[in-house]
Amino acid sequence: QYRITCNSIHPVFIDTPILDGITSRMGREEGLAKLGRQIPLGAVGEPDDIAWAAVYLASDEAKMVTGHGLYVDGGISAM
Repeated sequence: QYRITCNSIHPVFIDTPILDGITSRMGREEGLAKLGRQIPLGAVGEPDDIAWAAVYLASDEAKMVTGHGLYVDGGISAM
């Protein structure tokens, strides 16, 4: 009766400070490019990519989506 859903978001590399340790060693742009080459779509994600996935899952449009892992990973999970 409460219509509670339970989903999760599974991101790939996202351009946030958590990547600083990697990107600072070789330079930010080169580090992001190197990480991006590991992703089928060829780029590191942006925080908005994850935010929009969360907005979708929290919206009425996802009212019948539950028990789902939403992969926002540029295709890396399909490899």
